[in-house]
Amino acid sequence: MSSSSATPKFRVAICGTGIGGLVLAITIDKFAECGVKIDLYEARDAIITAGAGISLGLHSNEIMEELGMHEEISRVSTKPSLSHGLSKRLFTNPG
Repeated sequence: MSSSSATPKFRVAICGTGIGGLVLAITIDKFAECGVKIDLYEARDAIITAGAGISLGLHSNEIMEELGMHEEISRVSTKPSLSHGLSKRLFTNPG
């Protein structure tokens, strides 16, 4: 990911290209000094859709914005409807 053509100061190996590994690679590339070589390793032969979802809270969204990822993530994500996964509690007056 690093664009420096000179010999890197050091190399970083990231094992796993899930959300954690990819965010780590983007963060290092964006904020580290020039000359950091990033190697990503993944056990799978291909990137596939796992069929699982994740929820991002307010702080996570702020971090994604800082990293320049928020627009792309928003473009490919969906927002759950109020009825999806949430239940409404009904309270009765015991008196």
